Amino acid sequence: MATNMVAHKLHSPKFPTVDANKSSVSASVKKTSQLKVLASVATAEKPSTVPAIILQPIKETSSIAKLPGSKSLSNRILLLSALSEGTTIVDNLLSSDDIHYMLGALRTLGLHVEEDKANKRAIVGGYSGLFPVGKKTEQEIHLFKGNAGTAMRPLTAALVAAGGNSTYALDGVSRM
Repeated sequence: MATNMVAHKLHSPKFPTVDANKSSVSASVKKTSQLKVLASVATAEKPSTVPAIILQPIKETSSIAKLPGSKSLSNRILLLSALSEGTTIVDNLLSSDDIHYMLGALRTLGLHVEEDKANKRAIVGGYSGLFPVGKKTEQEIHLFKGNAGTAMRPLTAALVAAGGNSTYALDGVSRM
């Protein structure tokens, strides 16, 4: 039995409909206040003899799901925040060594970074694709990344793309 899910903007609320005499089910469900989810299920073995049932929701529901942070996504978001223009607030930031190494590297590169560990939040001031320290100095800048591969790889690419007058030495533990 195959299932297809399609999301569309909600224009008018509809109620789920089940026709047991047909071998398919279609439904539209109001999700949050902007999204409608359509689902269809293809063919059953035998057509049912049960009469059609119309289901009407008791009430509209709304909820927020908070998922645990991801170190890979957290580091990418921090780096994109640093490369963007203006200030970015990152909520639900994972607390891990990889994240702390990335935050430290951004500070070393001259970015304004505030961290609120209690609220899992970081505030990063971006410099439009440039790193202030690399632009101002010709010295070699050392960035120790520990065992943080999720910070090392994208940061290396960003440093090359940003250019500047500095050279960068990225280092980590021996197995990196």
